[in-house]
Amino acid sequence: MVSPLTLSLFTFLLILLSQAQSDLQSPSHDPSSNPTVCIIGSGIGGSSVAHFLRLYSSSNSNPFSIRIFERNGVVGGRMAVVNVSGEIFEAGASILHPKNFYAVNYTKFLGLKNKDPPSSSTSSSFSLGIWDGKKFPFKTLSFSTKLPFLDKIVSLANDLLMFVRYGFSLLRMQAFVESTVDSFLKYYDSFETRPVFETVDEMLKWAGLYNLTTRNLQEELIDVGLSPLLIQELVTVITRINYGQSVLISGLAGAVSLAGSGGGLWAIKGGNWQMAAGLINRSDTALHVHEEIDSISYLGEYYELNSTKGNSYKCEVAVVATPLDELNIQFTPSISIPKRKLQHTHATFVRGLLNPGYFGLGAVSEIPELVGTIEDSDLPFTSISVLKKHDEKDMTYKIFSREPMADILLDSIFSVRQETIRIDWGAYPHYTAPEVFAPFILDDRHLYYVNAFENAASTMETSAVAAENIARLILSRFFSKPSPISSQPTVPVGPPALNVPPLPTLSVPSTPVTDKKPQPKNPDPTPISKHRLSFSRSGSDSESETDSESPPDPNVKPIASKPMEDLASSKTTKRPNTETDETTSSPKRAKKDGSEPNAADGVVSPEDSKKKLFQRLWSEDDEIAILQGCLRGCVMWGWWLSWGWGWGVGVEEIENQMEEQMEERESVEETTQRRDGERRRERVFDGGERKS
Repeated sequence: MVSPLTLSLFTFLLILLSQAQSDLQSPSHDPSSNPTVCIIGSGIGGSSVAHFLRLYSSSNSNPFSIRIFERNGVVGGRMAVVNVSGEIFEAGASILHPKNFYAVNYTKFLGLKNKDPPSSSTSSSFSLGIWDGKKFPFKTLSFSTKLPFLDKIVSLANDLLMFVRYGFSLLRMQAFVESTVDSFLKYYDSFETRPVFETVDEMLKWAGLYNLTTRNLQEELIDVGLSPLLIQELVTVITRINYGQSVLISGLAGAVSLAGSGGGLWAIKGGNWQMAAGLINRSDTALHVHEEIDSISYLGEYYELNSTKGNSYKCEVAVVATPLDELNIQFTPSISIPKRKLQHTHATFVRGLLNPGYFGLGAVSEIPELVGTIEDSDLPFTSISVLKKHDEKDMTYKIFSREPMADILLDSIFSVRQETIRIDWGAYPHYTAPEVFAPFILDDRHLYYVNAFENAASTMETSAVAAENIARLILSRFFSKPSPISSQPTVPVGPPALNVPPLPTLSVPSTPVTDKKPQPKNPDPTPISKHRLSFSRSGSDSESETDSESPPDPNVKPIASKPMEDLASSKTTKRPNTETDETTSSPKRAKKDGSEPNAADGVVSPEDSKKKLFQRLWSEDDEIAILQGCLRGCVMWGWWLSWGWGWGVGVEEIENQMEEQMEERESVEETTQRRDGERRRERVFDGGERKS
């Protein structure tokens, strides 16, 4: 007979066993099973998503793992370098704007160094020529000198030549670009004022940029008053270099392209790809190189990613950070996105010497350092630029073209060709206004698409901006963690650098090469993938880079938005700054603190411009007369140039505009003098009445 005590113990053991079995069959309760975010693409978009996920969830009690898949053997996507005779040059996305604040802060966070722009583009005597297939309708002066004074004179002369040819349209173009940049800067606003966007349309409308995607660049520039000559020549040259397309691209893409031709452009010393590599390294991710994803299936509670190697990966969140336009990824269930054509750009790197006879010139020194082209289907290239001048008879060039450059064509353009490297890039979308955008969320769950924003504009910085928004979308939708709000500063500062192992050494065969001489062995370990890559922006201002790179400083704190030292300068933008300190909000207090602008620092207060006559060197009338004389001198010099060199376009227009402005000024002055005289007579009359 079983005792009651034994029966009770047996029953208790059965309950424990049942509970244990139930726990084993319920993995969802396992606290060690953290969700996984899978990112397809290791370029600036994918690496930025990983960075911002870690940055914004540093205090999250439920951590998650991140996997990044790269089909090639090197990270960076469309940021890549190429080796030409032992010299390293940017082969893909090569230029950054001074107001690309995410890129600026990535550089500081990772301890990278800015690369000095190429000497050709920073030199005041940098020469530009616009080629129409037969002649140069416009060409600036080229004068090599080490004397800064002479260099400045050449620069001023080139500025004058540009003004004579294009007139005040240059100023209108600059105003158009600055207005667009000011609108784009809203994407760096604090979290209190910047929402999370689920579609590209609402993201663009919030910043006031959407209308620019509904019309082409030519229409926008005509509306702001640019001359047809400027649009057909200089603007066309810029859009062909930066996007491989004409001025019929969308207005926003065109404005971004024009911004990429301004001053202050920069790059990362050693290659811009280091931004992506560094962000991945600091984001505690599992990196899978040579792993091409060919299918993504949603299986109820998670996504299953399958690669061409036969591997499968389970992810709760999937992020596509590469263009889907030329990939064969199968989605289950299927997704629907607008069809989009990629614009291919063929980059050809040549070490040798151009043939001056091809351009109808007598010497190589007469060929401009940057040869841009107008829109003509018969022209075999879009631009030729000097990357490095080794000596007078040995240079490295970069050629952009819409079709591959055949050897017979290159032999006609070059008199000497030591080495030739060709790369075919699926570079950027083929822009057509009005643009139609793919959604950021490809299904109604957690499948995200960073490159949906590329139809607005395709640059490294726009990819980072879109990636930051995707990271906030993931945190707010999947993890039910709202994006950082008022507790975060305007410039969010991330966690300290994570102690993670360095990236694996990646080595793959170099880019396909067609050589007339054997290519020297690459002394730099940085590889470039044999696969066809594509890049988001490309400029003609790459520079050789042979210096060794210093390792990133692990003590540098990450920054997610504007650089700290740029906060003060950002207050000069048209938009008011919501984070203004009390010490700077009151002019009176600023004066008491002794912080008023100092003219020695290049800052002039409004009061200084209103000094009394005895405090100024010249009177207002004298200053007006001097300015009028300078302008008349410019017009006369421009007339002389047009008479001597046949560059008469735009001179009469400038003279007429100046005469109209002078007549208007004189009319205003006469009206003012007449009114002043009437007021004096009235005062005298009134005084006489009071005296009587």
